[in-house]
Amino acid sequence: MMLTFLAILFVVPAILPGSTLGAEEKKPVKLVFLGTAFGRMNYLNMFAAMNVLNKYCPTIRGLIRETSGTGEMVLMTGDKPKKRKNHVLGVSGTSLWRANVGDPLFYKHPYPGLKHVAYMGMAVLCHATLDPNIKSPKDLIGKRIGASPKALGMWPFQKMQLEAWGVLDKVKITHGPWSSNMKALADGGLDVVGFFGQKNLKTGKYIAPGPCAELVSTKQVYFINCPEKDIMKMREIGGWKWPVIHIPAGTFEKDQPAFTATGMKQLGVGAWEDMDEEIVYQMCKYWDKYADTWVQYHRGFAGLTGKLMAELIPVQDPKKIHPGALKYYKEKGYPIGTK
Repeated sequence: MMLTFLAILFVVPAILPGSTLGAEEKKPVKLVFLGTAFGRMNYLNMFAAMNVLNKYCPTIRGLIRETSGTGEMVLMTGDKPKKRKNHVLGVSGTSLWRANVGDPLFYKHPYPGLKHVAYMGMAVLCHATLDPNIKSPKDLIGKRIGASPKALGMWPFQKMQLEAWGVLDKVKITHGPWSSNMKALADGGLDVVGFFGQKNLKTGKYIAPGPCAELVSTKQVYFINCPEKDIMKMREIGGWKWPVIHIPAGTFEKDQPAFTATGMKQLGVGAWEDMDEEIVYQMCKYWDKYADTWVQYHRGFAGLTGKLMAELIPVQDPKKIHPGALKYYKEKGYPIGTK
């Protein structure tokens, strides 16, 4: 009788309802997050996206890798089925669109399988100068302009704007990072520098990047107005619906007058349609729940919410959004692409 009792004692726990004794634990899915160069906003956003999942999501573990930009990310993964399933890409609305249509500047063929997942930022494209006589696009003729490196996504957009202004072949362009371009502007080596200003999601104001903010604190900086008609030309040239952005007076410095510019949805996350729907659903779920932690990485993320991540998606066509993200946003009742 005693032996029978002991046998039951050791067997019963294995068959009790809810018991996990003997069950094999499911290993977390490993994902690779692709960002731009270390320290850039795209990299910070992808690091935050990865870190939230590593800290709070039990089913996903990620690591981050640097790239030269979305173009390299797409070329690294787009034609490789295994990588399409486990790589998460740092994108902007326009860079993902360029991949979808197969922009010949970067790609040999279109990549329609890259889908929107979430967006954490909005940026404005500005051109700054120290010369008070440079007030309009026509004043750029014959001037030296600082542009981003050709490998980065900003250059095609800046090129498009210069083309819309009718001065692309009438200016001298120097490619380099914002920090060196702003220094050259301050030292007299450049006449104008193009840059992206990040939008603070909490206040709605745009923030100049560090090198520009430093320059504004020491010198009188002027910003070139981009007429709305030229933004319409940019739409014709590139096929992308560039927004008209009105920058209020005093945004970048107290004496700065109001001006018009254009910009794009940036700091986005893209995933290939091959990635499992449940994985993307879980990513959106935990990003939503811990959206307030993004501000730890940059002040521009203040005010970020899961609802905003859906609203900032630059498209509303469900075919262009990853099914996992679409499922989560619909369950939460978040509007998509309304900002």
